[in-house]
Amino acid sequence: MDNLSYREGLVSDPVLYASLQSTIRHYLSGYLHQFLVTYGDGLLPVSIALENVWHVLNVPCCSGDWACDMAYQNPLMEVVGMDVDPRRITFAQAQATAQGITNATFLLGNMETLVPPDQHYDLVHIRFLAPLIRQNAWERVCSGWWPLCRPGGLLMWTEMRIPSTNSHAFTEWGALLTSSVEQDGLTADITPRMAPLLRSSGFLQVKEVLSTIDISSNTKLHKHVCMHIWDILNFVQCILLFSGVASTSLLYELYEHMIQDLLSDQFQGTWTFVTYLATKERQMRPVE
Repeated sequence: MDNLSYREGLVSDPVLYASLQSTIRHYLSGYLHQFLVTYGDGLLPVSIALENVWHVLNVPCCSGDWACDMAYQNPLMEVVGMDVDPRRITFAQAQATAQGITNATFLLGNMETLVPPDQHYDLVHIRFLAPLIRQNAWERVCSGWWPLCRPGGLLMWTEMRIPSTNSHAFTEWGALLTSSVEQDGLTADITPRMAPLLRSSGFLQVKEVLSTIDISSNTKLHKHVCMHIWDILNFVQCILLFSGVASTSLLYELYEHMIQDLLSDQFQGTWTFVTYLATKERQMRPVE
């Protein structure tokens, strides 16, 4: 069975496809974390003073890379990672144990399962949540972040945009991916709404920081992207096949053109990550 036929068979089975989605998120989480730590702004894209940061919450923690690194670099902190997937929690805890990290704890669940009066966090770190949240649920989700922060505490929220390139195939591929996500009622790009959502949830001093990484063919990052692009595109192609937003032949043609464009000396592209840092006011939240 060729690779394309295998992918078609895989995505036709909802149980196998659900397992594939978990694998995709696990892989992409690790890849994006290492990419940002190595070529971006590191663990904290926004410079903040950590002297009064003792309790940190990371949601969703995925494979635990960020939480483990944060705990390792700051041994006096207590870092809690939370995710809805038990396999990722198991992996994250095993990773912490293997590295001898004792100040990182991983919990199964979501932010709504935490009881705010029992634990207020100095820093709530949220990253790459958009594809998991339905478009009509953001107000409820964001309002739940408020009680998790201690008065005067910080919330740091990072999302990414689809890379912008001079490749027509990449542009069409991105449009298909957006369609496949949105037809399920989920969110492809939440970046335009991030600031209003934080303000309406009661956070103050909402500050935006953009991190744009050049991935063009003449940059040092191009080789790194090329090393992983086949796996990433294969994963995304499975999602597109399952969604039915395009025919198999069109997806295969776009895939071939994207690879050709990426390997070309004329390839130009940028990848933008949007981070907002917000503060919870010290006084009581106004009654709406």
